[in-house]
Amino acid sequence: MQIGNMLFFDSASSIREEPIKNKDGSWNYLYALKLTQADTDGDGKIDVEGYNVLDHIDPNKNYQISAQFTSLEFEKNPAQTKSGNYRDSYGEIKGNWTVHTSVNGSKIIADTKVYPLNKEISINEKGIKGVLSIKEVRVSPVSIKLHYTFTSSTGSIRNGTNVGVKIKDQNGRDLSESGSGGGTDRVLEMDEEYRNDKGVVMLRFVPYVSDYENDSSKDLTSDAFNLKVNNN
Repeated sequence: MQIGNMLFFDSASSIREEPIKNKDGSWNYLYALKLTQADTDGDGKIDVEGYNVLDHIDPNKNYQISAQFTSLEFEKNPAQTKSGNYRDSYGEIKGNWTVHTSVNGSKIIADTKVYPLNKEISINEKGIKGVLSIKEVRVSPVSIKLHYTFTSSTGSIRNGTNVGVKIKDQNGRDLSESGSGGGTDRVLEMDEEYRNDKGVVMLRFVPYVSDYENDSSKDLTSDAFNLKVNNN
């Protein structure tokens, strides 16, 4: 993926089928990219992690965008899969396809709404105690992006316990789709991405604590909060 002279690596986030089939029987797919790993000096190597495109956009500039695909994976008909092996359920089409377009910086800025949250939530669950910090949420026509951190004062967040945030819409539908991040035993930093559509008018943020070893998760509904969004 390239925007102007800047390259983004290992940025594939998700792919989903559009809800309405085309007249010829084909389907359109939305391929979402997480543009957080950037090569800003053109040497072919990632030199910035956690890059945020919106913070570096020039509103007076037109950006040339290109995305290159070298393979497409597809799910086989279950009747064609004999082994039951997960990998055997998928096929791959190799090729070389590049898509080109351009966009104005002011258009990108106008289409992305930033809502300050500045929430700090005290967590004391499953042997983990600390503070969950949620600074802001960014809503674009296709996605909802949330950055949050959790700082533990008691307990390790690498011992099978995780602290996170779900986002639901006004109908209780879980919008969660993908996330990336990292940290230490004491500090977790996450970038979460959630799917968006025009029907979303309210976001409900629900903190949770999950226990991987026991395959359990607890929603902290008493700390949940709502945000009305303009999704026009």
